[in-house]
Amino acid sequence: QKSHQKMAEKNAEVTSVVFKASHADEMRRFTVPDLNMATLRAACIARFLLGREHPLTPDAVRIQYKDDEGDLVDMGTDEELAVAVSMAGSSPVRITVTVTPPPGLGGDKEGKKEGKDTEAHRLEKEERKRHKEEEKRQKEEEKAERRRAKQAAKDAEKEETQSLIQQALLAAAVPTPP
Repeated sequence: QKSHQKMAEKNAEVTSVVFKASHADEMRRFTVPDLNMATLRAACIARFLLGREHPLTPDAVRIQYKDDEGDLVDMGTDEELAVAVSMAGSSPVRITVTVTPPPGLGGDKEGKKEGKDTEAHRLEKEERKRHKEEEKRQKEEEKAERRRAKQAAKDAEKEETQSLIQQALLAAAVPTPP
């Protein structure tokens, strides 16, 4: 706890910090002059042009950094920010930014675009489901047809074998002329 406080005090003296931030498929490099979470959040919103479709609450912007064990760790306080800056040393602080849209709008995790109409998404989802069901039905029909063809081939082979056996028995039973 004390080490975190020392890091926070040390980083409070720093005038600006360089960040490398990623959001969706974008990467931005920028400097934050005042080292605090409110300023960092505002910089992320401005750099990635977040909140154009709908207003964002501070809680809607999630900022994470990778710790020394490779885990993504949430940053929500100035102390957590100070820890991330301290871990980065003289390198840029690498962060990941995600947005949780207001209720009723799609989220990034489902692959939906921000602000996408939920009814349209529901219809797309239903269409994908129907398409998958149709593909499954076709595969089952093809499999059943292959089974029928295989059984028909077995039956034909069995019939042919029985016919050959019968012909052989008849040939053996017919007396040969003297």
